[in-house]
Order: sequence, then C-alpha cells, then structure tokens
Amino acid sequence: MTGRWDRQIRLRKVGPEGQARLCAARVQVDRSSDSALLLRYLNRAGVQLASDGGPPPVVGEVLFPRSCPHRDFFHHRASRAVAEPAWQALDLIRRILEIDR
Repeated sequence: MTGRWDRQIRLRKVGPEGQARLCAARVQVDRSSDSALLLRYLNRAGVQLASDGGPPPVVGEVLFPRSCPHRDFFHHRASRAVAEPAWQALDLIRRILEIDR
C-alpha cells in the first residue's frame, strides 16, 4: 500500500491504518458528468466505488455523498462544479476516517 499513497500515509490523521480504511471503504456515486471530479478525487485517495462491478472489496456499510451545504454560496456554475465535488470528497474521506471537524 505504499508508493501511490505515501504522502497521505505521512499525514497524522491518516497514517497506514487510515489509508487501509480508505482502500477498504465502499462509496456509491451516481455516474454522471457532474460526478466525474468527485470520482477522480475519491479514486486518488484510494476509495473503492461500490458500483465498479466485481465483488465489493469489503462487506460493510456503503457510504453515499451528502449534498454540499455551501453550494448556494457559489453563484457561478463553474465554481460550483469544482467546489461541490471537492467538499463531498473531503466529507466522505472524513467520514471514512472518522475525523471530526
């Protein structure tokens, strides 16, 4: 599990145990053009998608992204298209790692 996620593993709030949790987590995301950035962020963190086909990596709870509570602050579609999936990815990662805000 080293190499690709070395920088994340060095973070105090992630570490090797947290990265193992990220790699074992399952997230269900609707595949649409609006979800492409969210999918990319989660993939780069090591999170598995429950809808990727094949057997799920771990039997357990499947997490779903929550709606961004700040989306109305972004008046332009382009800024919202980046901010919302970034917030959703961070929210999912915090929930997987059980990090309080």
